Amino acid sequence: MAVGVGRGIPSVDHAADQIAAFMEMEGFNVIGKLSGTGNVSCLSCGYGGTCRISAVPLLFGIGAVPSKDKYMAIEDQKDVIEKANEIGHKIRDTLIK
Repeated sequence: MAVGVGRGIPSVDHAADQIAAFMEMEGFNVIGKLSGTGNVSCLSCGYGGTCRISAVPLLFGIGAVPSKDKYMAIEDQKDVIEKANEIGHKIRDTLIK
C-alpha cells in the first residue's frame, strides 16, 4: 500500500504522479496522491535575493526577494488537509479489513 506525496512549487502534481507511477511499477497498491504547495529553499538559504538561479523571481515575479509573507503553510491549504484525511481514512479502512 502506498501514497504518492508531492510537495513544492505549483504544478507539483507531476511529482506526485511520478512517485505513484513508480510505486505501481514496483507492485504497490497506490491508494491516493497528495500534493501541497511548499517552500523553495531559496526563501531561507540566505542568497535567494541575489542568486542568479533563485526560484523566488520565478514564483513571485522579477525583483522579488525572500520575505516572510512568501512562505506557504500547509495548514492553510484546507483542500490538502481534507485530501490527507480522506487518504488516511482509506488507509485505515484497508488495514482493518
